[in-house]
Amino acid sequence: MSHKFDVSKKEKLESPQRKALLPADKVIEYLNLKKTDIVADIGCGTGYITLPLAQKLSDGKVYAIDISQELLCEVEKKIEAQQISNIIPILSSENHFPIDTDSVDLALLVMVFHEVNDKMVFAREIERVVNSHGRVAILEWSKCLEYGPPMNHRVSEEEMMGIFDSLGFSIKEKHELNPSIYLHIYGK
Repeated sequence: MSHKFDVSKKEKLESPQRKALLPADKVIEYLNLKKTDIVADIGCGTGYITLPLAQKLSDGKVYAIDISQELLCEVEKKIEAQQISNIIPILSSENHFPIDTDSVDLALLVMVFHEVNDKMVFAREIERVVNSHGRVAILEWSKCLEYGPPMNHRVSEEEMMGIFDSLGFSIKEKHELNPSIYLHIYGK
């Protein structure tokens, strides 16, 4: 069984320490978004990346997908407070996202993949929702540092590339956000 984020600690998702490790503006810059893109923020949590993403996508939209209704409620409060109209919160199961096949230009997973129980089933579901010209961007914990989830729950860069390669994706970009976090961008 994989490590799952403890929703009772949701304040950690927007803590100063996490913001320093995972600056939203830097992440979004790497994504090279078009203002019309449709993005699935899978495992959106409290919307830390979702909201600035939506601001970049003036003519696009963001599916804010999570398995936690409690976290989606946090996103909904922010949407209402900031009067954002291009975010669609969606409650999902771990391995099924209730959105159409081939419906997104980018699937974004920020510190989520290590929490998934069946990584191949999960990756196949990502493949299903990404359109033929779409991309998958994954930020994940490096296996080299002690900070973060248990080491045996982390996914190495090599394992991640193997999973997506087996589904017909190829690595388009690799970045080290910092020594703790890597970013992979895959295309079909």
